[in-house]
Amino acid sequence: MDASDELLRKHDPAALLTLDGVISDLNAAMASVLDRPAEQCLGCRFGDLLPASQRMSAESLVGHAVRAKTVAMRVLDFPGPGRASVACLIEARQVKDAATGEHLVWVHSLDARNDLTSLLIPFRMATTAGDLGLWMYSSREHSLEWLGGAPAVADLFPDPTAPLSRVMPSVHPDDRGALQQLVSSVSARSPWTRLRYLTEHDGWHELAAQTLRIQLGYGGPERIFGVVRDDTKYEKRKKRARAALAADEDGTVTDGADTEAIGSPTVAPSTTYPTTYSDWQNGLLAGNGKQGVIVFGNPRNDTVVFEGVTRIVTDGTKTLSNGQVTVSNASYVLLLSLTQRYNGTYNGGVPAEQEWNKNLLQQKLAGLSTNYQTLLNRHVAKHSAIFNRVSFDLGATPADRAKSTEQLLAEQKSSSTPVPALYERMFYAGRYHLLGSSNETAAPDLLGNWTGDSNVGWDGYYHLDANLNLQISSGNIGSMPEAMAGYFWLNQQWQKDFETNAKKLFGTRGMLTGGNTPNAEGLISNINYDYPYQYVTGGESWLLYPFWEYYETTGDRTRAKRVRRSSEPLHH
Repeated sequence: MDASDELLRKHDPAALLTLDGVISDLNAAMASVLDRPAEQCLGCRFGDLLPASQRMSAESLVGHAVRAKTVAMRVLDFPGPGRASVACLIEARQVKDAATGEHLVWVHSLDARNDLTSLLIPFRMATTAGDLGLWMYSSREHSLEWLGGAPAVADLFPDPTAPLSRVMPSVHPDDRGALQQLVSSVSARSPWTRLRYLTEHDGWHELAAQTLRIQLGYGGPERIFGVVRDDTKYEKRKKRARAALAADEDGTVTDGADTEAIGSPTVAPSTTYPTTYSDWQNGLLAGNGKQGVIVFGNPRNDTVVFEGVTRIVTDGTKTLSNGQVTVSNASYVLLLSLTQRYNGTYNGGVPAEQEWNKNLLQQKLAGLSTNYQTLLNRHVAKHSAIFNRVSFDLGATPADRAKSTEQLLAEQKSSSTPVPALYERMFYAGRYHLLGSSNETAAPDLLGNWTGDSNVGWDGYYHLDANLNLQISSGNIGSMPEAMAGYFWLNQQWQKDFETNAKKLFGTRGMLTGGNTPNAEGLISNINYDYPYQYVTGGESWLLYPFWEYYETTGDRTRAKRVRRSSEPLHH
């Protein structure tokens, strides 16, 4: 197809982009949905003119059209010229300018008037992932229509379609005005609003709701959508914690050097849409000043959650105020931390809150020594025996080895030859990181233990392409079977799911890896244009190679037998 003015002579939004996504030309309709004059769009990256939540999708769309040289489609949410954003089904394909011979990418909106529901697919997926419910409000009929989302939220509303007059009596009298204002809001995105809602079977629920105005397609109808979140359990825990805080009067603990005082942060859904797994952020909730714990997590019975507990040991005074702990007049502060994963009711587990409320981590921490040197010596004895099995000597001088990492980096930056001490330091740092991020049931995930963030890149999953293989590649040859134990264990847990992937997607025996996973679940759950994990048919052989490598480095046949058993379905 030749790129020409004909491609922009459309009623619907259209633009021509360079192969790196910069706008070369566009029509008036595209400028309108981008909500800026056409001359301000020229020379800008297409994705940069979209809302932040849409930029990755836009870049993926253009990138696929460039790499695959085929048609690519995505639903994108544009700013829009009015009070509503504009959802459009955008097609991207490579074209050639007949005059210059330049290859360009033509992006244009498709006519979706006969299938407006297709524009809601990303919206529905995002709400489901974020444990939110999705509904649409008709101002003409004054009715609510349930569109899907998290099943637990959907269960609160038995009628898929109901007039507002039928819903209103179930809302607390003090909150009915807020609901009326919510559905009457003229803003593109309303603030989150708290609503108390009486369900048929289990009483009052604390809900949070937000409305968004979206135009379905260029020139299409404008609709009011609502997202709703059930904060009942979260609010109950917050009330219990506040009551405990009130009982502790002034929040100061003075009954001995080893008495614990701490606030208790909890994870709550973010208040911006779309709320996906990576959008969750830490909120702060004051806890009982005498419990001695920082608790991270959200004990939902139906999901996998994590709890983290930190005990503060000090000879100073610990003061709790507004969910924060201050230690004053102290000569030492020792923090002792433990974490625990709860599987919830998923896969036959027990309710997560049931385990959470047993205070198991608090009990374990109470049994630990509070002498720092005792704890350090125990750690050093175990880890140094593993760490020192292998040495790496490039002939660096003792003086260089004594320098800080910052000094070595500065020297390397100004030197045209390698600084031996720096490369020795890198080798030992790698061993330390591998050892510190491994245990008997876990290999290092994508970013290891030291991210300092709950919203890490790529969700911090195990990525079963090149990442995990490279992360553990030194485990066998570096004589660290303790660090490899978690890798072997995880692969054994993934086997049945990998076999299911092969059977369901290809109708064959054998194993097909899951692409990425946060834990011991191996089912493929992420299939898209950019990461077609379903076609990585050689992934399992790569994951099994360290089993064979273990035999080659240790002579232990148990892992090699595991490879043979695992690969048998591939050879029949």
